[in-house]
Amino acid sequence: MIHNGTSFAKLEVPDNRAKLDPDAQAVKHTVKMIEENKGKPFFIAVGFVRPHVPIIAPEKLFKKYLLEEQLEERSELHQLYTNQIRYGMNDEQKRKSIQAYAASLSFIYEQVGILLKTLKKNKLDDKTIVVFVSDHGFNMGTDGAWLKVAVT
Repeated sequence: MIHNGTSFAKLEVPDNRAKLDPDAQAVKHTVKMIEENKGKPFFIAVGFVRPHVPIIAPEKLFKKYLLEEQLEERSELHQLYTNQIRYGMNDEQKRKSIQAYAASLSFIYEQVGILLKTLKKNKLDDKTIVVFVSDHGFNMGTDGAWLKVAVT
């Protein structure tokens, strides 16, 4: 099961095309639903695809994160007990994966921000309950582990 870093495939979307991303489209339609229903009780559930792989985000967000990320040093023996070797990534691939993941998270934070601003603009922020949940996160090299595999 050697992936050579391909599990972290990324796509830097031109900034002017980011609005076509499925998550951006979900936010666009949710904003419309909020504005159309602001005068009555409503429930809206919004699901985001990101930051699942492939990792996709606008170019500007990739530029926000430098590739000089300090990588954790692990002994060869320790790496045998983690999935770091399994993906066969070199240091540059690891840094680019961390950069892409951070960019993708920032993109989702921007989308959530748009929804929160819409609630505020429509004077719904003080009477709306917002619940933000996630199924898991990625390790991104912590203790030599990548993706969602835990190291015990």
